[in-house]
Amino acid sequence: MHREQMISDNEGNRLSNEQSVFIAMFISGDSITMSELLDYTQLEQVDIEETLKKIKPTLKDLGLDIVRSQEGLQLMTVNIGEDVLNRIKKKELDGDLSAAALQVMTVIAYMPGCSRSDVSYIRGAQSSSSIRNLISRGLVMRKDESCYITNEALSHLDVSRNEELPEYERLHKEFTDKLRESLKYE
Repeated sequence: MHREQMISDNEGNRLSNEQSVFIAMFISGDSITMSELLDYTQLEQVDIEETLKKIKPTLKDLGLDIVRSQEGLQLMTVNIGEDVLNRIKKKELDGDLSAAALQVMTVIAYMPGCSRSDVSYIRGAQSSSSIRNLISRGLVMRKDESCYITNEALSHLDVSRNEELPEYERLHKEFTDKLRESLKYE
């Protein structure tokens, strides 16, 4: 017997298995392991596998696919959307940084070594695409699960170390306190 979905949104509405799996994969931004999906959705593995089979055709209609690798599962665009993706990527790399990218870069600069989920929590918004954009521009790098501002970005900011950024101590403490506060509720 399959376990019923018990996850609820902020208004107390129960989410379907499909919604829970899609949300977990979308928010993760990168590959997500089966154990993470089990944890985030509170579903059984058999339910997740059935759900993945069920949503795959709908995702294909939307130009998305679920790709499995050694790293886990990931939502990816299918080849038919490459021209659209190329135009988006070109604009992202050629244009000014968006407000979201600037916020992400600020969090990473003042919290060196933070994870993608830390950045998203501090900002209160999903940050994976902004992090990817900043990595593509050479402003941010990832080492394992940790994010760091690059030396090139520090040079553009006319500093040689993160600690030389304006109000570093205050903002670092503010971001650290916010993360500590989140741990109280886990």
